[in-house]
Amino acid sequence: MTIRVLACGSSLEAGGSERQLVQLVRVLPAEHFLREIYLLHRRGTLMERVPAGVPIHDFFSHYHARLWWPGRIRRAQIAHMTEILRRRAIDVVYDRTYHMTLVTGAACRRLAIPRISVITSPPSRDFGQARERFHRWKRYLLARYYQSPQSVIIAVSRAVAEDAAEYFRLPLDRITVVPNAVDAEAIERAAQQQWSAPDAECRGRPYWLMVARMTAEKGHQRALEAFAAYRRMIPAAEGEQLLLVGDGPLRAQLQALCQQLQLDSCVRFCGAVNNPFPLMRRAVGLLIPSQYEGLPNVALEAMVLGRPVIATPCSDDLVTLLSDGRGWVSNAMSAEAVCNAMRQLRTADAAVVQERANRGREYVLQHHGLLRWGGTMQQLIAALVESAGPTNPTRWRKTVQR
Repeated sequence: MTIRVLACGSSLEAGGSERQLVQLVRVLPAEHFLREIYLLHRRGTLMERVPAGVPIHDFFSHYHARLWWPGRIRRAQIAHMTEILRRRAIDVVYDRTYHMTLVTGAACRRLAIPRISVITSPPSRDFGQARERFHRWKRYLLARYYQSPQSVIIAVSRAVAEDAAEYFRLPLDRITVVPNAVDAEAIERAAQQQWSAPDAECRGRPYWLMVARMTAEKGHQRALEAFAAYRRMIPAAEGEQLLLVGDGPLRAQLQALCQQLQLDSCVRFCGAVNNPFPLMRRAVGLLIPSQYEGLPNVALEAMVLGRPVIATPCSDDLVTLLSDGRGWVSNAMSAEAVCNAMRQLRTADAAVVQERANRGREYVLQHHGLLRWGGTMQQLIAALVESAGPTNPTRWRKTVQR
């Protein structure tokens, strides 16, 4: 039996959830799965990573409303997705992040289509602290969709699962923990590619790297303040740079902070980058100064490339990943603590740094390999579709409109 899977996301920008979504589409064997993608916005640097022949549906290319009232866009998104599910005879839906679950949960409920929803960050922080309109109502809807018997809820770590169970009042055994995976071979191939700017400008000058969307929870301000203190603490660090890969609503504010901290000459804003791995491969270290995280892909990717990772204690799972001599974790959520961790890494013996990097790489390859993850996802999808049986009204359709 061939299973039709619709993978859903907001866009295909170069973020962790977007990479995992494209990775799922690529890892599902075409002989057993007919893969399709649904986006709210048809954009992003990862569009070119979608396998040839995989249809991409999107919402905003077809939505042209002049009048607005509360809830209208979401209702239109649900109606549009419902039509796609019915017309394409979709067997199972896969979504990441709560924004998409608010749409897929309602559409799948209308047609009794099974759904896999991935929770990527602790919802008490990620959703609980978000400035969402109609926050209580959305929390109620999310809990309702997660409790649906035709859904499988995936958390990227045990800590995220426990937080989700408490926040949405779910039985913990309703949540399956499937850690994020990385395609080590693809990352290593991508890291060998050449990128002229700003890579050429950095050649010969040591640099630190941060790869994240420029939003408050990612801690860019903490990184800039830590880098400024680090340069003052270590005179030899004057020639070093900090590269910020990513974009977002705080970019202008962060550029102003750079001027205030007198870092204009040594901090580069690289913007959104489809392939950050050539930069990552040569970085002194990767900074993750976040306020909170689940299990960030960027940490796994850097460790695959043998690069040291410095992180705040923003996630129990990230702390575990970097423990046992696999990385550096600051002892507090402060710029001073991040600065101290940078100093420890930079002044450590090169052999010690390399040993930690090797431990990290081996750990990621063993516990976050792509084949293991892909097999798990295939089993979950097949089992979910089988358990849904004839209750899915799209299963009887013999033809699909192309």
